[in-house]
Amino acid sequence: MHALRRRPGAVGHVDSLDVHWHVGDLDEPESLDSAFGQVEVLFHAAGYVPPNSRAVPTKVAQSVQQTRNVCEAARRAEIDKMVYTSTLTTIGAPPQGTDRLADERDSYIPGTVSASAYFECKYAMESEVLRDAAEGLPVVVVNPTFVLGPEGGEGTIGVLMKMIAAGWGRVGVGVDQNVVDVRDVADGHVRAAENGFDAERYILGGTNLRVDALMSKIADLIGAPGPAVTVPTSLLRFAARALNFGGLGALSNHLFGIEQWQSLSSEKAQAEIGFQSRLLEVTLRDTIEWYREQGVIPRGQYVV
Repeated sequence: MHALRRRPGAVGHVDSLDVHWHVGDLDEPESLDSAFGQVEVLFHAAGYVPPNSRAVPTKVAQSVQQTRNVCEAARRAEIDKMVYTSTLTTIGAPPQGTDRLADERDSYIPGTVSASAYFECKYAMESEVLRDAAEGLPVVVVNPTFVLGPEGGEGTIGVLMKMIAAGWGRVGVGVDQNVVDVRDVADGHVRAAENGFDAERYILGGTNLRVDALMSKIADLIGAPGPAVTVPTSLLRFAARALNFGGLGALSNHLFGIEQWQSLSSEKAQAEIGFQSRLLEVTLRDTIEWYREQGVIPRGQYVV
């Protein structure tokens, strides 16, 4: 297996695997050729993630150029199949009056959440990939939903676990979300490479539930108090503006578009590539146990 990394020595979550590492950067097209020339199947999971929502057009332009660099390098290497990791935010709402969950037929409309660099960049990158697919690049797109699972590191999920374990999870959000296990997402990538049709999108999702219900389930398993009040989405949009100029700009990207959060269907992925997701309770228990082993959250019951 070959993998590309920006920093020599970085191993991410694959340090236990036999990996031949290449050093490169998506902003340096020539650095991609040595890695891409060694493989038949390319998994592109390094899409640009904007650190905040300032200078949105500039960030969109950078994300599109990086994506174009990858697609052009894949063409030069004559890759047999490319799997592009997109996201749930590129899935739009189903048509009004339609009695179904949002799925791959629905697309985010650019400008809907113009304040969020994340929404705008992810749509632009996915669109670039699909344009290349229409021109013959053998690429399939996967759209993981909100990912949970063991070995999540100190990112957004780690922060959420710390907050709930510390008793700060008393405020919930009354919007729907789809949650999926990271291990199922990994399996879904492989299935997409093996069974996915070129130029198609596949939602890799699991359980649909409200965010406050998810927080309550996590709090119950940790032994901490869960949400007691629900925050209006209008207040969260205000918070997003404040966070955008603070140290949590990445979080503001998502809060700007909180009214776009929704339940999603993975029926297409199940039918066409054989994707399956495990029970949410299994995911939550394994996730919490891993964070306890890492010392991120304490063992034992929360004491009021």
